[in-house]
Amino acid sequence: MRRRARAAFPIFKNVFCILLGALMRENVEERKNIRIPARKIQCQKFSETPCKNIFSVLSWLQNYNFVNKLSACHELGWRKYCGGAGTPCPAAERREGVVIVRTPFRMSFAGGGTDFAEFFREHGGEVLSATIDRYCYVTVRHLPGFFEYRSEFCYSEIERVSGSSEIRHPLIREAVRMLDMQQIRLTYEADLPARSGLGTSSAFAVGMLNAFHCSRGEYASKRQLADEAIRLERELCREAGGLQDQVAVSFGGLNRITFGENGYAVRPVILTTARREMLNERLMLFFTGFSRFSFEIQEKTLDRLGDSTDSLLEVKGLVGDAERILTGGGGLSDFGRLLDYGWQLKRGVNSEISTDSVDMVYEKAKQAGALGGKLLGAGGGGFLLLYAEPERQEAVRQALAGLLYVPFRFEDSGTEVVYYAPDTRPF
Repeated sequence: MRRRARAAFPIFKNVFCILLGALMRENVEERKNIRIPARKIQCQKFSETPCKNIFSVLSWLQNYNFVNKLSACHELGWRKYCGGAGTPCPAAERREGVVIVRTPFRMSFAGGGTDFAEFFREHGGEVLSATIDRYCYVTVRHLPGFFEYRSEFCYSEIERVSGSSEIRHPLIREAVRMLDMQQIRLTYEADLPARSGLGTSSAFAVGMLNAFHCSRGEYASKRQLADEAIRLERELCREAGGLQDQVAVSFGGLNRITFGENGYAVRPVILTTARREMLNERLMLFFTGFSRFSFEIQEKTLDRLGDSTDSLLEVKGLVGDAERILTGGGGLSDFGRLLDYGWQLKRGVNSEISTDSVDMVYEKAKQAGALGGKLLGAGGGGFLLLYAEPERQEAVRQALAGLLYVPFRFEDSGTEVVYYAPDTRPF
């Protein structure tokens, strides 16, 4: 009986593989007419299923989830039969079309300043930050050749140019050169104003790069987008600053980000839904109305890093303390007090981080019941984050009645493509 079973096994294996291959080819053929976004990722052809033995077939099925395999394309919400190494996907050619990318803004709770390369290469750096459901939107589409200009860029200004050398906006100019973008129309819109301490510049850089890659028919991971945005802002545009913003808005979520000689690592801070809501309900965001260019303050902070090592090391230590408070089982009032202590430390690094007007607003909030807070970003103005228990929040709002209160929720998606319509016949 066993001999008969062994003799029949190869026949069964071959029949199984033939039926499997036919089924998979049928499913592939049925989906050839479905428009799927172009991405330069690798696929393994279903007709090349490894059928060395039945276990390899079952392993292959498990790895590909049979028909409905969700590849790395899940980050853009597209269903596709891709994954693993092999031949390029049929859709990997460059296509034009309309792409809309949504990228969140971020708020930093602790560790700001230790993400400067000049500091963390010697001492290491850490930040605790979260992204919120306030976004910027970058739309990129092919610009037909009807006009005298070759590309159009719409943000707070409108630029119409014939070549990259004519582009005035430094981020756009260098990104266009980096990815060789031609004949495009780019539009930037945002829920909140620029230069306000929420990482708006980096969110724009990450969102723009994401849209450019998608328009080119390329897949870019969140890490790749963060790395490219860092290079774009810090190297090509030579803007002073840390590295946390690009990483935070690319990955999304509540994260503890560490920096060192070998780069950075992103570790999500895991909270229960109830604990997360508890934190969200106790944070308040106000717009002070004072907008500034962060790189001007960042340059002065950078100049003083050598004299502020002890303060920054203490700021770095607050990251671990903040995470322990959040993940512990007790109340969160200590988190508010930690924000206050961290803000006082940061003001000692650079006196221009705050202003007399901001200090007055902050004191009003504390007198009304806020336990702590901080200016977000490099400082000097923009958004003020406060921690207040729910029963004290109405008093805080009344004390700051002259400022705009902005409600928000935490989000986890990071940068993502929310709309894509390929143009199969560009001209």
